[in-house]
Amino acid sequence: MKKITIISVVVIMLVSMIAFEALAIDLTVWAWGTYPSRLEQILPDFEAEHPDINVSIESVGWSDMNVKMLAAMAAGTGGPDLSIVNSGTHVTQFAHFGGLKDVTKYIEPVKDEYTQGALNGASYNGRFYAVPADVGPYVMFYRKDIFDEAGVDVSDIVTWQDYIEAGKIIKEKTGVAMVPWPREMYEISNWFWDSMMRMSGGNIFDKYGNVVLDKLKVNYTVLETMKDIDNAEIGLNVIPWKAPWNIALKEGKVATVLAGAWFQGSLQDVAPETSGKWRMAPAPTFVEGAAGPFGGSSWIIPVFKSDEVTEAAVTFARFASASNKGVLTKGVIPSWKPIYEEDFFKQPSEFFGGQKVWEVISEVADNEIATFNITIYTNQVFGNPDSTINYNVSLVLNGQKTIEEALRDAANDTRKIMNQ
Repeated sequence: MKKITIISVVVIMLVSMIAFEALAIDLTVWAWGTYPSRLEQILPDFEAEHPDINVSIESVGWSDMNVKMLAAMAAGTGGPDLSIVNSGTHVTQFAHFGGLKDVTKYIEPVKDEYTQGALNGASYNGRFYAVPADVGPYVMFYRKDIFDEAGVDVSDIVTWQDYIEAGKIIKEKTGVAMVPWPREMYEISNWFWDSMMRMSGGNIFDKYGNVVLDKLKVNYTVLETMKDIDNAEIGLNVIPWKAPWNIALKEGKVATVLAGAWFQGSLQDVAPETSGKWRMAPAPTFVEGAAGPFGGSSWIIPVFKSDEVTEAAVTFARFASASNKGVLTKGVIPSWKPIYEEDFFKQPSEFFGGQKVWEVISEVADNEIATFNITIYTNQVFGNPDSTINYNVSLVLNGQKTIEEALRDAANDTRKIMNQ
C-alpha cells in the first residue's frame, strides 16, 4: 500500500506540474528606444507576482514597428502579443483597419487614473484600443544662468508674445539665441507647430474626420506666432539631434528648448556638463493654463490574439506603466497619475539645480488639452519630411507663401488624399 501511495502522489504532482505549464502564457513584447532595457529590469518583479506569465522582450526600431505590425495584422498571425506604439496616430491607424483588440473593459474602470491626453491617444471612435503608457507634456527647458544675466524672470513668460519679448532681451543682453529654430526643415513643424496648435485647441480634422485645417482661426494664429518668432531673429538654425544642435546645448548657445518633458533625459545625456544650470517651466501658451503634447506612447494588442493572451498582455502593460514597481521614470513620463504622489516624484533634481521638476511635469500633464482629432490620414499629411503640412509651414517661414496660401494649399492637398 505504501508503494502505491507514494507512486500516486508522484503521479499527482507530475500531472499538476504539467497542468500548470499548460496554463502558463508566453508573451512576446515589442518595444523601441530605451523601453526594452527598462522592461527587462522589471521582469523579475512581474514574474514573481505572475508566475503563470512568461514574458520575452524584443527590441524593434521605431521605423520598423509600423511596417511589421501592419504585416502581422494583414496575415492574422505572428507579430507580438503586446507592443508599444505612438499614441494617437498609430492607435487610430491600426484600430481603423480592425487590427487591434478592444480593451475598453479593462480601461474603463480605471480611466480616472490616467491623464486625459493619454486616454485620448489610446482611444478610437469612443472605444479604447490601447493601454496608456507614457505622455510628453510640452514644457520649456531654460538656462537660469542666462536668464539671470539678462535680467529676465521666467515667471513673466506666460504667453507666446511674452516668450518673444524675453527672447529679444536675452539676445540683446547676452548675445544668446532664445531657441533652436530649424526654419528650413520639416522638424520645425514637429517641434513647434504641432504642439502649439494642439495647446490652443487647433485641429487638422473635426470630430467627424472633415478637414478644418484652413477653417479654424487659431490655426492661423499659430502660424502668425511662428512667423513672429522668426522675424524677431531669436532662433538658432540648428537641426535637432545633429552635432551643431548638441554643441549649442553644451556651450550655452541657446537659452531655452521647447520639447516634451521626456527631453530631460536626453538633455542630461547630451549636455551633462551643464548640470545645475537648467530649469523647467510650462511652455508658453495661447490659452492661460492650457498645455500641449509632444510625444506619448500606448500599448496595443493585435486583434487575432486570444482572450487569455489579451488579459495577460493587459496585466503586463498595466504593471509596466501603471504600478509603483513598474513605472518607468528616467526620461519616460508616466500617464498614470497616482505615481506622482510617490516620494520619488517629490525629490529635487541635481541636474536641474535642485528644482522639483516632476511637480512641473505633473501640472503640465494634467492641463494638456485632449481634443485633438486624429484620423488615419494624420500620418500622411503631417510628421514626415514630405508631408504637405510640414512642407507648407516651412514655406511660410521662408517667405515663399503667405499664411493663408499655406493653410489653403495644405488643406486642399489633404482633401485630395482623402478623396473629399
